[in-house]
Amino acid sequence: MSVDLQIRGVNELLKLARDMGRRVRNPRPAFEVMANLLELQVAKQFKTAGRRTRQPWRALAPSTVAARVRRTGYYRQASGTRVGILQWTGDLRRSWARGGRGHIRRIRATGLQWGSENPKAGYHQRTRAMLAFTDRQRDLITVEPIRQWIAGTRDDVIFQRIRSRAAL
Repeated sequence: MSVDLQIRGVNELLKLARDMGRRVRNPRPAFEVMANLLELQVAKQFKTAGRRTRQPWRALAPSTVAARVRRTGYYRQASGTRVGILQWTGDLRRSWARGGRGHIRRIRATGLQWGSENPKAGYHQRTRAMLAFTDRQRDLITVEPIRQWIAGTRDDVIFQRIRSRAAL
């Protein structure tokens, strides 16, 4: 008695494993997607004054409102339009965006370093979180790009899918 066993699909499985290994070794495109999504998330935080993450920013102090109206001290600088919290000059908001002064965006095969070097960012983050997420947003922006990249999804497709799912 003999048994003839044929296994099909081994070559395809091996190719898939090689592709996954290559993607694990170079996840830069997934980190690029993350950085782009983080920038959109922070832009939404500024646009909604924190309401996007159900953490509305604390209202301006009465003294700050008065200084804005009188244009005294720091608020001597004209903003040109009525502006929201943390947006008088726009420097802080721009420091979270690609190309903005003080923006950090370093992508390597071993990780992503992203944020703002603007000294005001650290101070205001405590009471008016610019970089904030719901649990779902955090997972979509920081975990899902890697998962989809390793699974073989193109980076542009990952970006569009997550942007849509995270409402960015």
